[in-house]
Amino acid sequence: MAELIFLNVGYGEAILLRQGEHTAIIDGGSGIPEEYTRTDSGRMELAEYLRHENIRRIDVCVLTHIHEDHIGGLQQALALVEVGMFVQTLPVNFYKELAQLDVSKLQTEDAKLLVDAIHIYRHLCETYSQVLRQASCGENLTLVPGVSCRFLGPEPQQVKELLQDLRDIDTEQALLALNKKMNSYSLIVRLNCDGVRVLLPGDADAQVLSRYNSDELQADVFKVGHHGQRDGLTEMLLRRIAPRLVVCCASSDKKYNSADETVTDMVIRSGAQMLFSDSPKVKGMEIPKHTTLTIELGTAMAVHYGEELS
Repeated sequence: MAELIFLNVGYGEAILLRQGEHTAIIDGGSGIPEEYTRTDSGRMELAEYLRHENIRRIDVCVLTHIHEDHIGGLQQALALVEVGMFVQTLPVNFYKELAQLDVSKLQTEDAKLLVDAIHIYRHLCETYSQVLRQASCGENLTLVPGVSCRFLGPEPQQVKELLQDLRDIDTEQALLALNKKMNSYSLIVRLNCDGVRVLLPGDADAQVLSRYNSDELQADVFKVGHHGQRDGLTEMLLRRIAPRLVVCCASSDKKYNSADETVTDMVIRSGAQMLFSDSPKVKGMEIPKHTTLTIELGTAMAVHYGEELS
């Protein structure tokens, strides 16, 4: 049976699909060491998890968007394994147009982190150029045997806008503007495993997801957008998705107001089971310290938190 694993990477996302000897990855969490030093959380870098599990090949790696908390951990992790395919949003040769930007001249942390993410993106595209692939809106792709995915977005016009934005990042102001827009350019991934549907929207917020029709959005498992911040979910969107399980990739310290109380209350009131990749304090819930959240993609959809790994 296929397993959907949310690795505890703190504020970030690293999602694995495992089916027997086959493994796919969607995002890689942060590459910043300080993200993994908290003692109130069972956080683990993706690279360390791959070593712990003796995973030596990734069939498909999917990058949803170019933000450090999604791409930063991929550089070290993918260096440990054979990669069958690297899937991302942009044309396969575009990375060659990206200039090396001087981080030392930047004043804001957000701009510095975005530049770091862009440099990592370029490095990954160069390293895996032979297996690099652009995801197309509406395309279906097998990630591991028995689990297919459909890319719902971004739409072609959004990809054109992202390309232009990346070409125009010649000032810190332009970098900050792109940083705010980057979430809306996320790859929106819908998985299907024997009729069980999983909606993984990267950091796309409720406003972006509301553009899609209900048939596209409906899912048994929904990973709430933007780490469960207030813009990640509305009651209307939740009704349209109608999930049985909702996963929130918020950090134990609720960085950037992740796991917003309005969002978590909304999910709990709906009757869906609320789950977390880390262990934030949530009213009325006891979330154990853990390293993994695993969902078995079958009729029963068994769920368990994995104990802290060392």
